[in-house]
Amino acid sequence: MEEARRLTDGTGVDLVIDPVGSTLQASLCALAPEGRLVFLGNPGGGKLDVDPWQPMQSNQTLHGLFMGTIFERPSVHGTVDDLLAAAAAGKIDVVINRSFCARRRCEGASLRRDRQASRAGCDDHMNRERRATV
Repeated sequence: MEEARRLTDGTGVDLVIDPVGSTLQASLCALAPEGRLVFLGNPGGGKLDVDPWQPMQSNQTLHGLFMGTIFERPSVHGTVDDLLAAAAAGKIDVVINRSFCARRRCEGASLRRDRQASRAGCDDHMNRERRATV
């Protein structure tokens, strides 16, 4: 979230694709007014608590997608296979923030909780931004 804001001089990004789900609040904080957030299910397993008022005031669009049933479609499965092959061949850059081995998965859960705790900081930032533009 902080890096997206820094790179856009505080504006936020136009599109966030959130493949985790439990990081929705941080994804919203990285989003610019009139931006779009696409979240792909909730493999992070956290509670999906988002107050719709914040994105509504910023004219942001949220689009949820549950891959469980869609992934069974041959066209979707084929597209994912193509993307994975392109990544393996080095044709596309895959940015990985952090990775955890199975024995260290509790660290990933802790990181997820820390991100959820950052929600208060995001809300403070958004409130300051609103006051500055009023």
